[in-house]
Amino acid sequence: RVQVQLHTTEQVVVGYAIGSVNAGVFSTLCQAPLMAALSRSGVLNDQGLLPYPLLLVPALVGALIVGSVERRIGYWVEQ
Repeated sequence: RVQVQLHTTEQVVVGYAIGSVNAGVFSTLCQAPLMAALSRSGVLNDQGLLPYPLLLVPALVGALIVGSVERRIGYWVEQ
């Protein structure tokens, strides 16, 4: 992203730092309260995993958002 001038080195470093903190918080939540709440609610299957439909929806929404944003950036760069 830096080589194709979509981001500066500073933006990449900040993104890395924010992403790392986010990963740590998410990991901590998943290992304790969130997983316990999901287990109690019956959302998880017998193996303790989320069913495929519950994984598919966020994956599709994420792909649509990322694709849409990248198309817009590409459009702005062309102008």
